[in-house]
Amino acid sequence: MKKIKDFFHDSNDVLLAILIVLIAIGLVGWRVMIILGYPLELSFKKDTKTAKSTKNTKQTEQQLDEETEESQEAQDAEKTGITGTGDGSSPENAAG
Repeated sequence: MKKIKDFFHDSNDVLLAILIVLIAIGLVGWRVMIILGYPLELSFKKDTKTAKSTKNTKQTEQQLDEETEESQEAQDAEKTGITGTGDGSSPENAAG
């Protein structure tokens, strides 16, 4: 009976050590995969930000172009003394 008990305790220690090593290997492998995937995630975020920044820059440029055209039209209208009625027709047509 004592021999069976000794064998159980000895093998139990070895099995516990093997279990701990396997858990450690699993955790390290899992985290390494996440860590190795992180640079790819960063580059994707950088590309997305660059694309959004480019899109915002293009929208801002378009808005500036539209504002410049509107102000240029307003300046031309002031120079000629013609003001619009808002519907695209001239004031002479609106009065008559």
